[in-house]
Amino acid sequence: MTTEVEKHIRTKVTSKMPNKELEEHIAQFLKTQSICVLATCKDNIPRATPVEYYSDGTTLYVMPTGGQKMENIKHNPIVSVAVSPPTLAG
Repeated sequence: MTTEVEKHIRTKVTSKMPNKELEEHIAQFLKTQSICVLATCKDNIPRATPVEYYSDGTTLYVMPTGGQKMENIKHNPIVSVAVSPPTLAG
């Protein structure tokens, strides 16, 4: 079954989506996944770690197990997060 987003990707049709509708799409997508890559940095040394998350709308709550990523966040709260769907190959 092909989703609306996959159809747009395959046909390369794009248009500006209203912010509210975009946020709804993002929130729905985040509910379908449970793992993200959390990227942190300390002393110009980046660290990217897969972590489990819970989403509430477009807000992500990570469930870290401690370690260097938490120490990095204490020193530099600016992070990057990547959430990726399964590949669209086929």
